Amino acid sequence: MCWIGSFLQSSFFAATIGGLISGGLTYFGVQATIKHEQKKVADADAQTVRAFRKAILTELQSILSHYLESVGDELGKHTKEQPLMAYYQASEDYFTIYNSNAHLIGKIEDDSLRSEIVRTYSRAKGLLDSLRLNNSFVSGYEEFHEKARNSRKPEDEQRRDRYLFQLKQYMPKLLTQHAEFVQHANALIHILNQAK
Repeated sequence: MCWIGSFLQSSFFAATIGGLISGGLTYFGVQATIKHEQKKVADADAQTVRAFRKAILTELQSILSHYLESVGDELGKHTKEQPLMAYYQASEDYFTIYNSNAHLIGKIEDDSLRSEIVRTYSRAKGLLDSLRLNNSFVSGYEEFHEKARNSRKPEDEQRRDRYLFQLKQYMPKLLTQHAEFVQHANALIHILNQAK
């Protein structure tokens, strides 16, 4: 028997072939496991994004409804010359889902949906800031209106009139922000309802 024949019949050769087959099968098994785990992670991410979209829909519907019921409907009826003399109790807590899950926005694959979410919430936050500023103008006006009525001092009347002027000057911006927020909120609600 030649050395090749004895090598092929040796236990070393059998072990080598067994090792190669075992290694190959292990490699393919590990690859299959990795693919399976990647699919599970992708499915979990997709489920998380779907849940996030539903939560954003619910939160935005609630925000819009509350806003319109509390001050938005009244604001929408005002003209540019007619200042908003009401207080709006504004809180950052309205945006709990958006703020606490902002990291999920980047996982939304639809560029236009992702952009609309950010635009709508930016407009909501801008409107909230504007309503707070309007609140401070109303507060100043009321304070100096009362002082002017009691004191009859010209400086109190001037301060009251300055606040009234600020309220009137600010009204067009407030109306624009109101219209933009309502428009974007309704558009986003429509988009999110379609994506269910």
